[in-house]
Amino acid sequence: MTDAAQRHVLGGRYRLGGRLGAGPGGNAWRAHDEWLRVDVAVKRVLPPPARDGDGTDAAEARARAARRAGAAARLRGHPHVVTLLDVVVDGGGTAWAVTHLVEGRSLADHLDAHGPLSAPRAADVARALLTALAAAYAADLGDLGVKAANVLLAADGGILLTDLCASGRAPDPVLARLGVPGGTPGHVAPERLTAANGDGAADGAAADLFALGVTLYQAVEGRLPFDPADPYATASGELPPPVRAGRLAPLLTALLARDPARRPAAREALALVPAQTPYDTPPPAPEPVPAAAPTPGPGPAVRYAAATTRLPGPFTLNATSEIHDLAFSPDGTFLVGVGDEKPVRMWDLTSGQGICTELIGQAKWGRAVAFSPDGTILATGGYERAVRLWDPATGRSTATLDGHTDWVRSLVFSPDGRTLASAGDDKAVRLWDTVTGAATATLPGHPGWVQSIAFGPDGRTLLAAGGKQVRVWDLATAARTGAPLRPGRKVRAVAFSPDGTLLAVGGRKFGLTVLDAVSYAPLPAWSGTGGRSDALAFSPDGTLIASRGPSRTITLWDVRTAKAVTSMTGDPMSPIHAMAFSPDGTVLAVANGSRVRMWRVPPAQYTDAAPA
Repeated sequence: MTDAAQRHVLGGRYRLGGRLGAGPGGNAWRAHDEWLRVDVAVKRVLPPPARDGDGTDAAEARARAARRAGAAARLRGHPHVVTLLDVVVDGGGTAWAVTHLVEGRSLADHLDAHGPLSAPRAADVARALLTALAAAYAADLGDLGVKAANVLLAADGGILLTDLCASGRAPDPVLARLGVPGGTPGHVAPERLTAANGDGAADGAAADLFALGVTLYQAVEGRLPFDPADPYATASGELPPPVRAGRLAPLLTALLARDPARRPAAREALALVPAQTPYDTPPPAPEPVPAAAPTPGPGPAVRYAAATTRLPGPFTLNATSEIHDLAFSPDGTFLVGVGDEKPVRMWDLTSGQGICTELIGQAKWGRAVAFSPDGTILATGGYERAVRLWDPATGRSTATLDGHTDWVRSLVFSPDGRTLASAGDDKAVRLWDTVTGAATATLPGHPGWVQSIAFGPDGRTLLAAGGKQVRVWDLATAARTGAPLRPGRKVRAVAFSPDGTLLAVGGRKFGLTVLDAVSYAPLPAWSGTGGRSDALAFSPDGTLIASRGPSRTITLWDVRTAKAVTSMTGDPMSPIHAMAFSPDGTVLAVANGSRVRMWRVPPAQYTDAAPA
């Protein structure tokens, strides 16, 4: 953004700040409301695309924008629609929509970073968007531009549809040549293509619902159902049968019906959204667990949740939303998880039932968690754009470390516990003194979001995986050491072996590979496992590596031979975000959707076994 733009004030009130993103409906910016002293979002509203011979001019475009904004304003307060606060026109005659600033990410960005949603989470998105569409149609507002980029997943758990007041949408060049005035490739309803060829008219609501079907299919299956490179794919292509959607499949099939008359209306479609079942939610405890007496000190009190039934064989710990990171306490008595809910969950593994304590105080979703080596500090991070420290003994928040400008995705303590490293979407690693809470260094300049960081066993080296690189930092000088490692694809996870001699690197395309930690040369036995491996962990004795593989499979590998020891399969409809070995190496905890699956690790004498 230019200095002139940063100084620009809209309507004598809204001072433009950083850019939030660009879409086909206009450009969005963060702005500060100098009257109310709050941050808002502003978006340049583009005029509707002109049609040959219809006489559309700038005045008519502004009138259409005003009518559309008026309809959008009637949706203020709807829980699943981004609130329109104001519309202003600048000196050049450009209209700007001012909306509530939603802290979060678009569904498109979430899918790119984390892969498809679980079927229950996709059902939540479906329920929210159908409710929003029904309200929009009641306000006489259509042509809503439904797609993953216009769905916001708020950091507080909300699901919102945005960009409703765009008076028109910039046409895709290919679609424009076909006579389709607006739309997104791969999302345009078949009847809009035939209407462009003079065969009937298109119903805006039915077309919106078709685009919603495309968006939900992409959310749960991880890919678009129709080839966006083929402008006629939605009219002539066959719908690939959903494989991950589970009980959501009938809704997808109904919304993506080629004949618009066969698509349900928004309120009718709500009846097809599967309700939560006991499979999606934790089973109730036979008796409630009493709350402990409050412990003096700062921060909110601990809240105790219901006990979780231990299942035969491998057992399961339950949460209410997807878990994104896990950490065992150094003594193995507790397992902590953070994810798509505000409380931090701490399960007591000595109880035999996995009694869960909820640590209250985190304001937004969590993405990273770590214990200090002595177990006296628990660190969490996520959408708060800060690192929060906790006392595990009392469950109270003790400090907040500010400095990150975007989400925190990875946390790790140095081996001596004196330094905490944090990293995330601001493409920087920050180092903190764990005694004083002071920032001691910033390691900037990574080419992408920093997904994973790891200290070397001597505490003098730190690895940071961002984009398609792994950068090596000398912490004594806060300088990079040598050229970055370039596996060739996006790197999602890095880890040192316990003795520091090996380095494991996992990514979306190249799978899992193991390198010599000094030369960074791949070990002869490890040429890459292939597939997606964005979560991995070394066993405490360094003989095994656990990694996520295709189809929600977790594989244990013999480090020496690179042979699979055994494989375990979780819920195929739920993503796997993290895994951790217990300190004694006997249990592997895997975050599988809203469940943590606890698997017994085979004894050491079986680590040379060939795959079954």
